[in-house]
Amino acid sequence: MKAFANARTLNGTAESLRSETSTIVVGDNGRIDSVATGEVPLPGTWAVVDCGGRIVHPGLIDMHTHLNEASLGLFVDHGVTTVRDVGNDLGTVLRLRAGTSDGAKRGPRVHCAGPILDGDPPLWPGHSYPVQDEPSTAAAVNYLAEAGVDGIKLYMGITAPMLAAAVHAAHGSGLPVTAHLGATTCLEAANAGVDSLEHAPQALYSSLVPPERVLKWDQRGTLGQSRFWAQFLRGWTQVDPSSPRTEHVLGTLQERRVVLDPTLVVFERMVQWATDPDSLRGLAATVDPTISEGWVSSAEWFVGDWSPDDLQVARDALEVIKSVVVRFAELGGTLVVGTDVPFDFLVPGASLHDELEILWRAGLSAEKLLKAATADAAHCLGWASDVGAIEPGRFADLVIFSGNPFEDITDVRKVAAVYKGGDLVSATE
Repeated sequence: MKAFANARTLNGTAESLRSETSTIVVGDNGRIDSVATGEVPLPGTWAVVDCGGRIVHPGLIDMHTHLNEASLGLFVDHGVTTVRDVGNDLGTVLRLRAGTSDGAKRGPRVHCAGPILDGDPPLWPGHSYPVQDEPSTAAAVNYLAEAGVDGIKLYMGITAPMLAAAVHAAHGSGLPVTAHLGATTCLEAANAGVDSLEHAPQALYSSLVPPERVLKWDQRGTLGQSRFWAQFLRGWTQVDPSSPRTEHVLGTLQERRVVLDPTLVVFERMVQWATDPDSLRGLAATVDPTISEGWVSSAEWFVGDWSPDDLQVARDALEVIKSVVVRFAELGGTLVVGTDVPFDFLVPGASLHDELEILWRAGLSAEKLLKAATADAAHCLGWASDVGAIEPGRFADLVIFSGNPFEDITDVRKVAAVYKGGDLVSATE
């Protein structure tokens, strides 16, 4: 047995931040046995961690990653103890999941989808499963379920009927479905029962941007990636975050209980590279080359020929998108927090802190965001009995902060120590 003594436990809400220090007792199975305030007798045979009155928080969850071996340790170094991999080579991600599960590899718990399901030909052949129609889509889902994935990821070439077939097959196997939309609108996806949507700018685009300004998802092939994104973001500047249309779309997603994973840090990086590339170049030196390879060429591919006007439009569009995301949360919609690591200049673990800060500065409360990064994420994964809160029965995946992220979300960067299943996996003090 192990005890974390003199801890101020925080589960993401003001009410859960204990004014008295607590003792978290962890069993030999790595799960929390009890959480109690006041004097708790501790047998001399137990290992005791003195938390020094600091905040002890559930491990953070990054809901949008594409893993490689070198990224694993960086996540836990930044307090991220669970990740959702939403597109990878099947054998690779199952191996990484097994290694972090049995302790052979230092890293987070891995919830994996395996390869993304996309139209034929797929946009990313290296980690895609191409499908052509509803029967082949359902067959692909069944194959991945048999292979042992934890969820299903759908991509841009999936049409509305194919999405409905995927959801039906996945839910029949007890698997959640998330989607990066292109050929399907968010309302079609919601009506088909999709569980979550990735990338707010893309997920909401075709339902909120005026129809005459909407680009088809496959026009990037004719326009070129950079011109496509410049025009795509220009369309977003025509969206009114408080219009009846916006209220209807966001309200429908909320009513259908569709979870939104905004990943705004992706677009912040695009704008930052177009504004001041030198401010990002140094990040490559902080990670293994297998993470950063291609960052510069990819960034140029996305924004290389933006004009000063395109850049200002992109900045304006991001402010509109942030307002829409905040409005979704105000309407009672559920947000989770993801990054798209290793997208350009996104450092595993640290970029989740950046995403939290972006959303906080946009107007979301620290309370809402800490819950999004823990309990709400765990529920979306279907892992609410295992992670996401400091409660008996859940794994003792704990972050000890030297600051108070409930008062200032940027204090999530002040990670003193990280425990996974009660075992120390990272420490800075």
